Amino acid sequence: MINSAKNLSQNAKLHEVGIQFAHWNNPWPNGQGRWSFREQYKVGDLTSIKPKFDVRLELYDDTNSPNTILPTTYLTADLRLEWHKNNILVRRDLLGVIFSNPNNYDMNNNSTDAVFWQDIQPANPRIFLHGSMLNLGIPNLQTISTTNYTTIEFDYMPLIMQYLPGPPEGCTYDDAVIVGLDIYSSTRCADVVFSVKNIYLHGTN
Repeated sequence: MINSAKNLSQNAKLHEVGIQFAHWNNPWPNGQGRWSFREQYKVGDLTSIKPKFDVRLELYDDTNSPNTILPTTYLTADLRLEWHKNNILVRRDLLGVIFSNPNNYDMNNNSTDAVFWQDIQPANPRIFLHGSMLNLGIPNLQTISTTNYTTIEFDYMPLIMQYLPGPPEGCTYDDAVIVGLDIYSSTRCADVVFSVKNIYLHGTN
């Protein structure tokens, strides 16, 4: 996947390129879904939520980029959740785990924690984590390769419990539906090429 952003005309522009698996909180019976997930997979029904995929970083080039305000480039795997109560959307959550951060940038400005960036607004909390700082065996890919893949595998469940807010008022984890898995590159200042294959999302109960 090719993300050409090194010569963007404005610092504020953001390029994100990747693959997205999306699910709607749907009205049809389980097993008859028409999107990436055929059923309503709820956090409360699961003991683990494990992505697994093979990835390689084939190009990273930010040489002489004119964009210097936010020189961030990373590859991430994001889990998206929606909380519904009585068919009403209560909250959207996003939990991103970064597995390649070539410049070791930290938008949280705290080198002692695993948080890369976060937004704590109540209706849509979002957080990105440095995967390599979570003690889950997640690398920080920086080696360029056109031949060798690295397998990324970890469990979102303990991260949900530790880093996302608890259930909204009146809700339980049975009201939290998995609505997406996104694997992508995000940059304002670089040309990035990466490949990903053998993508799985395993849930156990």
